[in-house]
Amino acid sequence: MKLPRNIEALGKILAFGFGPDVLKGFIPAYLGRIDLDSCLDYINNNKDLLANVSDEDWVILRKVANAAKLEISTKSVMAELEKSRPDLWAIIYNTPGGLDWIDCQINNCRQRLGIQ
Repeated sequence: MKLPRNIEALGKILAFGFGPDVLKGFIPAYLGRIDLDSCLDYINNNKDLLANVSDEDWVILRKVANAAKLEISTKSVMAELEKSRPDLWAIIYNTPGGLDWIDCQINNCRQRLGIQ
């Protein structure tokens, strides 16, 4: 899975003050592209959800995240996911190890974005 090439639009969105909301929804949007069986596979095999994000895209996302002074947490991502994809939220929440897996994904994303 690749990020859309219109990622430069994030700069315009950030200029209008919506950057944190866009990036808060980044993981739910990315996760929302996979089906329930794939989500279970990611959890059960501890796969990195964002492994296919290119280094170039991480550079852009890091700049936007730092400019927006983004704070991202497992709680905020799960809340967004519960609204946008309750089926995936339920899989993550109810699968043994699912909450640990998503927490690890969030922590890895935070590290890649340079967010403390």
